[in-house]
Amino acid sequence: MKERICLRSWAGLKDAAKTLRKRKVSSKGEVEYISHDRELEFEEIDRNAMHDEIYRVAVEVAPIHEINKVVKNRH
Repeated sequence: MKERICLRSWAGLKDAAKTLRKRKVSSKGEVEYISHDRELEFEEIDRNAMHDEIYRVAVEVAPIHEINKVVKNRH
């Protein structure tokens, strides 16, 4: 049970966090994120979050995760 909660949390955090970045990895290599891509990805994230409260909460804390990564990388 604990493993399932951890995996659902991790998935929600990572799915949302990656959409907050300036660049993403695609089949063409690393490219700039564009608004349309973020919108499409968040539609899928929203669908997942509607059916899984643990995933949804993790999505909500994703900005904090990304901010902490940026701050740590500056030091």
